Amino acid sequence: MLSEGSITLQDESFEMVVNQYTPMIHQIINKCRIYKDRDMYFQEGLIALWNAFNNFNEEKGAFCTYAYTIIYGHIRNVLSKENRFSTRNITSSEDVLNLSSKIDRNFNTTDILAASEVVLGKYEYELIYRRYFLNEPLTDVSSFLGVSLAKAKKDILCAKKKLKKFL
Repeated sequence: MLSEGSITLQDESFEMVVNQYTPMIHQIINKCRIYKDRDMYFQEGLIALWNAFNNFNEEKGAFCTYAYTIIYGHIRNVLSKENRFSTRNITSSEDVLNLSSKIDRNFNTTDILAASEVVLGKYEYELIYRRYFLNEPLTDVSSFLGVSLAKAKKDILCAKKKLKKFL
């Protein structure tokens, strides 16, 4: 065990520390309710454990609590960065593929645009046109139209449903 009795952290190899603290990393992943990309977050936990292993000062307390704090904080930081990235940068490849498969069947782009002008209102048409035909990021579309990002997402989903019913 680390820093218990006569054994100190310097006496331990990192492999032994990894074996000992792997359950803690999994427990932190479960505590953060991570269900996707668990392997990636486990790797991030190992990186944080490595940082804790290298930066630990025995005079300031037990390694177990220090490692837990460092690992938990690092995983939370990675989660918040991933969340920020996913809300700001929405991948539309699936949406574009779905829309392009509809276009490839019997329609060309001008037919889709004409149909969307008829079926959708001016606002929804502008959302679809700028997002999928001009390939503008959703943040740019929402700021151009003067609405929040969440409202733009919701309105695009509604407009796509209307187009799907029509096509």
